[in-house]
Amino acid sequence: MNAAFLVMFNEREEVRRAAAQGASAAAALESWLAGRDVPDGLVIDSELRWNLVRHLARLGRLDDAAIAAEEARDKTVAGAEYAAGARAARPTAEAKAAASAGELSRMS
Repeated sequence: MNAAFLVMFNEREEVRRAAAQGASAAAALESWLAGRDVPDGLVIDSELRWNLVRHLARLGRLDDAAIAAEEARDKTVAGAEYAAGARAARPTAEAKAAASAGELSRMS
């Protein structure tokens, strides 16, 4: 395994562990997303930032406006895809319906 893969894997595992620990960990993820209290050695690149956004959205800690703000920061095709995934990850029936409607409109 190359070193870059191991670093990326460890960063993702750090985010997954924090997300699994509940509200206090969600607050930590929010801090990391804002660039505060980031553990030494943890680099918040674009992919990890979207991972944080998706986890926070899944936990109900980010609304559509916050996801849209992240999407505005990342004006790439990948950014649009990550934003759609984060919107779909939100834990409400409305979010799931909106994500499905958006997917169906792209397919037609």
